[in-house]
Amino acid sequence: MSLACTEENRLCIISLLKICYYFAFANPTVYKKPLGWQLCRAPTDCLTFYHTGQWDAGLCQLDGGRSGRLYLRELEAAEGYMLDGQYKTVYVRPGETTTVEWENTPIMGQIQVYKYAAEYNAVTGTPAGTPLPGAVYEIIHARSGKVLDYITTDARGVAASKPLPLDRYKVVEVKAPAYWQVDATVHDVTLEYANQIIKLSSYDKAAALGVTMTKRGNAEVLAGQTSRYDITVANTSNVPLENFYWHDKIPYDTA
Repeated sequence: MSLACTEENRLCIISLLKICYYFAFANPTVYKKPLGWQLCRAPTDCLTFYHTGQWDAGLCQLDGGRSGRLYLRELEAAEGYMLDGQYKTVYVRPGETTTVEWENTPIMGQIQVYKYAAEYNAVTGTPAGTPLPGAVYEIIHARSGKVLDYITTDARGVAASKPLPLDRYKVVEVKAPAYWQVDATVHDVTLEYANQIIKLSSYDKAAALGVTMTKRGNAEVLAGQTSRYDITVANTSNVPLENFYWHDKIPYDTA
């Protein structure tokens, strides 16, 4: 007899003989962690203890058929989840499948980034050590490489992630504030306990702005002739050059 449990955190008691527990986690290895359950006739009269170590493809045998009103309690939660030790009442009927919804609350933490000026910026006049708003960071799940969140520093230079499950993450700056360079540092961090807040300090160097222009063409031109000029623009700064223009006045009133 087989059963496909498709709901998140679902416990299925099958025909009084089999039990199936299924976790739908972002991390598929979590369900392999120890889980413990206790089946009782009454809260003070427990029958059997079940453990994931007995499981085969999500199923394990119960010790004999039992029916009627039973009580189920979680003794061990999956890694990264809070234990729910409350008893749940289960009504089991011979030959039928009884499903119990069991929700475990993930243990969460947070990542905060504090962005500062690494040096004086001659363009903006910002002193070294000033908090910088407008820096954008990616928070990446280290194992899967999936981007879980984008955070942007506020007026205080602080960016905070949404609550994150306990796991390993990489934090990378993807956009710097105007007139600053992107910091290429990859911050590798691990959330290890409930309500942990990891605070990261990050520093951006000032952008060095510079443009060179070269103009080549006719040294002189006579009336009725065509004059051609080739203009080359080179970005000598250490940041991308966007949305620029130049003004060129060609002499026309010389004899």
